[in-house]
Amino acid sequence: MKIEEVQSTTKKQRVATHTHIKGLGLDVGGNALPMAAGFVGQAEAREAAGLVVDMIRQKKMAGRALLLAGPPGTGKTALALGISQELGSKVPFCPMVGSEVYSSEVKKTEVLMENFRRAIGLRIKENKEVYEGEVTELSPEETESVTGGYGKSISHVIVGLKTVKGTKQLKLDPTIYDSLLKEKVAVGDVIYIEANSGAVKRVGRSDAFATEFDLEAEEYVPLPKGEVHKKKEIVQDVTLHDLDAANAHPQGGQDILSLMGQMMKPRKTEITEKLRQEINKVVNRYIDEGVAELVPGVLFIDEVHMLDMECFSYLNRALESSLSPIVIFATNRGICNVRGTDMPSPHGIPVDLLDRLVIIRVQTYGPAEMVQIIAIRAQVEELVLDEESLVYLGEIGLRTSLRHAVQLLSPASVVAKMNGRDNICKADIGELTTLYLDAKTSGRLLQEQEDNSTPRPKGLIEGDVPAGGERLTMNRLTSDQVLEDSKASDAPSVTSLKLNQKALTDVSCLTDFRKLERLDLGFNNLVSLEDLRSCVHLKWLSVVQNKLQSLKGVEALSKLTVLNAGKNKLSSMDEVQSLVGIRALILNDNEIRSICMLDGMKELNTLVLSRNPIRNIGKSLVKVKCLTKLSLSNCELDDIGSSLKSCIELKELRLAHNNIKTLPAELMQNVKLQSVDLGNNLITRRSDLKVLKALSNMRNLNLLGNPIVENEKSAEKIRKALPNLQVFNAKPVNKSSKNLEHGVKGVDDFSLEKNVQEVKLIDRIEVKTKPKRPMEDRADKDDDSDLKKERKWKHHNNPQGALPKKDKQVPKQVGEPVEKKAKRKAKEVNSEIDIIDDAEIAFSDLFESGESDLPARGMERPEEINKLLKKSSSLAGPATFSSSRKKSKKSSFDPSLLGYSTVEVGMGGPSSWEDD
Repeated sequence: MKIEEVQSTTKKQRVATHTHIKGLGLDVGGNALPMAAGFVGQAEAREAAGLVVDMIRQKKMAGRALLLAGPPGTGKTALALGISQELGSKVPFCPMVGSEVYSSEVKKTEVLMENFRRAIGLRIKENKEVYEGEVTELSPEETESVTGGYGKSISHVIVGLKTVKGTKQLKLDPTIYDSLLKEKVAVGDVIYIEANSGAVKRVGRSDAFATEFDLEAEEYVPLPKGEVHKKKEIVQDVTLHDLDAANAHPQGGQDILSLMGQMMKPRKTEITEKLRQEINKVVNRYIDEGVAELVPGVLFIDEVHMLDMECFSYLNRALESSLSPIVIFATNRGICNVRGTDMPSPHGIPVDLLDRLVIIRVQTYGPAEMVQIIAIRAQVEELVLDEESLVYLGEIGLRTSLRHAVQLLSPASVVAKMNGRDNICKADIGELTTLYLDAKTSGRLLQEQEDNSTPRPKGLIEGDVPAGGERLTMNRLTSDQVLEDSKASDAPSVTSLKLNQKALTDVSCLTDFRKLERLDLGFNNLVSLEDLRSCVHLKWLSVVQNKLQSLKGVEALSKLTVLNAGKNKLSSMDEVQSLVGIRALILNDNEIRSICMLDGMKELNTLVLSRNPIRNIGKSLVKVKCLTKLSLSNCELDDIGSSLKSCIELKELRLAHNNIKTLPAELMQNVKLQSVDLGNNLITRRSDLKVLKALSNMRNLNLLGNPIVENEKSAEKIRKALPNLQVFNAKPVNKSSKNLEHGVKGVDDFSLEKNVQEVKLIDRIEVKTKPKRPMEDRADKDDDSDLKKERKWKHHNNPQGALPKKDKQVPKQVGEPVEKKAKRKAKEVNSEIDIIDDAEIAFSDLFESGESDLPARGMERPEEINKLLKKSSSLAGPATFSSSRKKSKKSSFDPSLLGYSTVEVGMGGPSSWEDD
């Protein structure tokens, strides 16, 4: 017995690029939902578009223009289609591309005007008497022909109509019978007949016949409600262009001459301005009579930079017209010439038109958003992907583009079916990557072929600037270029490389440099660290200010002691869990939402996670007992809980710019805590800070920006409750620890360490003369030059570094040879102390190379120090110096001494351990 399933005949809509877009995905309050209506991300742009939709519905946006600007593949067209979906099918939406205006038959301005009038709707309302229902009977009545003979003619038509309330039999004129035949009306169809004009409209097939099987796809409609005869308000939606076209090309007769005349006019003719004005008069009369209503729609012009000056000048006038729709432009250009001119302008649009626009900027998608978009596309295309292949496609999208990753879905399904599977796996996508190239890879191959055929000037590597020429852009390095730049003979002999600010996207050549210990790749365009897996001896790594989405690859660098990956796009830090020997970990200014477990990092003493959307610390630091410095400023913390009670060595804690309301009692176990920055939080009561009384080593406390310090009496009580404080809210507490500048750099990100260093320096130095300066509180300023002046002034007024008389320490003799100091220090410790092991050292010293032999300001460096620096740079970990030397040079710090000018947040200049 053979059983076959009957396939449905429902119309299947073709899957297009933006089929999954169903709207803007906003809630009732106009806020963007994380993932709704086919949209993922772009929250700000969607909310801005939602306001535009509201204004369009209220008819307050007519004659205005909007510009969607952003890189390719960021969803500009999808945003415009989302606006169209939100407005509904009743509001005209006319999409066009900038290049459509160029035609050999019609003027450019005529094409623009046609699209303008396509985007303006006219809603005509008319009350009509109609007969509506399901056809139960259809029988024409014949009579003898009036001409005689055997011919017969139809005298009338009997039609039975049925509704929910009853049935009626109608006797219709024979002329209506032709309309019934033209509409192909049969028993079971739902129709309505206009009483005045006799027009017949077939609505669809009655849903009572939905179980019938037919070769044609039918639209089934319910049985009409009410009586068969009813008065109905008919609403017709037309555009002004429909009226223009209907009057410009009226329908001719059915004779052969009319048909031939229509066929002999293949060229497109323009609609005259006079005809449009006549139609406008009729439309205005309808509006005045209340018969019609004008509906301003949306004209979407994509790739607007393709228009020329003539089009832009015409758009300026058209936007000021009384009959003008809402115009939305979209472009992916930055600063470029206006088409047909040598005039550079933002987005390729003249400035006079740009002034009329409201600009919405769209952002590039992150890794998680790309994976969600690919999952939505796979669901729309009815494809099945496993989790691994979905993540792999997301990685391809990050490396190439989102469009390329989406385009691989359909071929991958074909490959999966050829391999006998219904679902797509990672192997299928991997097979496609060998068959199809993306745009970036193809461009890189062409560039390599061009480089091989065109010799580069001798002695010049990519990234350098030739004399009188432009900077050579670098995407990919070769081993020869690295060796030439580092002046080395072979790769195994190189232990340190500085490759920052070279626009690198590929460092696969570093696989040959297996003995690298120090590597600076800051300020490049890297998206992956997989190429560094072979550099197993690496101890110091900076990848600050790149485009990293993941740290995948660093887990192989088991000897790493310092890692700076700030200013990237990292969403997770799970890859660093295997770095058990890490001492300093800097991951500020990323997109990390949670801290992974760091219990394996027994030597970690510096952790910087500022400017990440971290909501809680959790149990990630439970076993990290060596931590001395922790920065979680500008996060989203509500409290710190008991997460820091095991960090018994903690000396400096940054928690500024969060939502912290109280300090937990467990903080009293951090007895070595010296500096705490709680600026710009939500602390309101002194009882929320009572745990600080138990911290006897507290020297520096910042509460600026909290409600509690708005009351001077409360602030004074807090200061008196902590008798050992030397700096409170950026001001010295007593005369012995007075800050020379009487202020701080800024409230928003106050530098605790600099104030501590100033207090220690002044306790050691006897200042004979002081400049007379007015007492100022510059807590609301952000002036970096003040601190530099202060350091220079201290060094100038204290050349000998003399200690005050009241200090009980034995002063060091100025004339003591540096060699004796080094010998005495070598006796105290068996090996050099690493900078990151000293909590008193400024944070910028973590990245000091010790390789520079440049003298400090006004101070020559002895040869013995240079020998010591060279010796220290070859030891394990980052540069190693004795702590005493660092402290003695603090007042004359020079950026030129930094071999690698990488700071905590990766902004490119020397800094103390700050968050700004």
